[in-house]
Amino acid sequence: MFRSVTTFLLAIAVLAATLISPAETHARRCGEKDPETLLTLYKRSGAIYLATYDRTENGGVKEDNENYLITRELLHFSVTTAFKGEVQKSVVLEEDNYEYKGDTEEVSDEPETVDGHTETEAADEEEYEYGRPKLKEGDTVLLFLRTSKEEGSEGKFESVDYRDGIRRIKSEDRFSYETRLNELNVIFNSAGDRDAAIVSWLISAIEDPVTRWDGAFELLMGFSTLEWANELAKENEGTKEDEGESEVVAEEYEMEEWERAEQEIYSDRQRYAKLVTDTQKQGLLNLMLNRMPAAAETGEEITKSMSEGDNTLLELVKRWGDRRLASALLDQLTMGAGTTYYRYQMMEIVAKSLSDKDLESIVEDYGNHLYMEDNEVIEDKSEGTVDENEIPETDAGEDDRPKPTYGERRAEALAKFISAAQILLATEG
Repeated sequence: MFRSVTTFLLAIAVLAATLISPAETHARRCGEKDPETLLTLYKRSGAIYLATYDRTENGGVKEDNENYLITRELLHFSVTTAFKGEVQKSVVLEEDNYEYKGDTEEVSDEPETVDGHTETEAADEEEYEYGRPKLKEGDTVLLFLRTSKEEGSEGKFESVDYRDGIRRIKSEDRFSYETRLNELNVIFNSAGDRDAAIVSWLISAIEDPVTRWDGAFELLMGFSTLEWANELAKENEGTKEDEGESEVVAEEYEMEEWERAEQEIYSDRQRYAKLVTDTQKQGLLNLMLNRMPAAAETGEEITKSMSEGDNTLLELVKRWGDRRLASALLDQLTMGAGTTYYRYQMMEIVAKSLSDKDLESIVEDYGNHLYMEDNEVIEDKSEGTVDENEIPETDAGEDDRPKPTYGERRAEALAKFISAAQILLATEG
């Protein structure tokens, strides 16, 4: 295997993850890495158990030096069902807790913001836990495990992922997870076209509200990395000829395990994306459209009335959305649904679905100052909302006229967008 191939695939993955919208990559407010889906967790696991969390025991001090203290915790689980691996009654997982003894950085009193909101506001909008879930006695969990590679831990289990290897689930969602995991067992233990079977499985996962995020995010990342691979290929086309190089020989090297795993995941996802049929795409679009009226009827913001899986599905189907999707999203915009950023996203999808340059121009105007506060005054005359040639002459000085705010600027752009899109839909209809 060549370093250039690995670097290319990983670079595409990172680029796609940073340049596609935050709703895609931060669907679970992930700061370090992509969240693991049910499919990737299945592939990486040697054992998968449905279990109940019992208790955590203090396992004593593992290491203590002048810089940090490492203590050991033992998490006890009672196994209910084994989906993969040997059947057993219980599992004990060992976790390390690090306590640093050095100087701590001074903490600012100013609250940090996430997407323009304070951490508290962000937490109110969407519950999210960094690291693995904080467990309470009696919680039902799915454990995705592998044999521990730590020296002295032969025969013991460890989570396949520090954050997502333990998934807490609701008791009412148990049947959905059991169904999906048993279906994967059939797929991976049968002959035939596995990729096509997995694509069908992903569609089934999306159709189920419980596993909708798992299926939609898997395909979303596949389409995103595939799109960026195609873009990079176009940009690099003819580079070798321009540089007078007939061939570039990559240096061969031995990949690390994590590189191989990441390469396989992104290669798999691109293959899955290529295999999605037009019929399947239209089915997913219809599913998204059926979710829209429910969101509109509540009179709430779309971001609150639609689930994490719904929003990820919206990011996926916008790639082949048509006038029906544009009309549904336009209804949401007319109702004033969503935050400033989500209105911007919906406007982008409508403009793309209708393939209209004028709409795209309005969207650009709306997004130029997306993160400015609503009541912040526009000081730069070049950013005003009115053409200076259209301002009638008055005796009042220029400073006597009220200056527009960014909130007013965005409201005008939104109203202009809705009007233009409605006219376009009525004309083409």
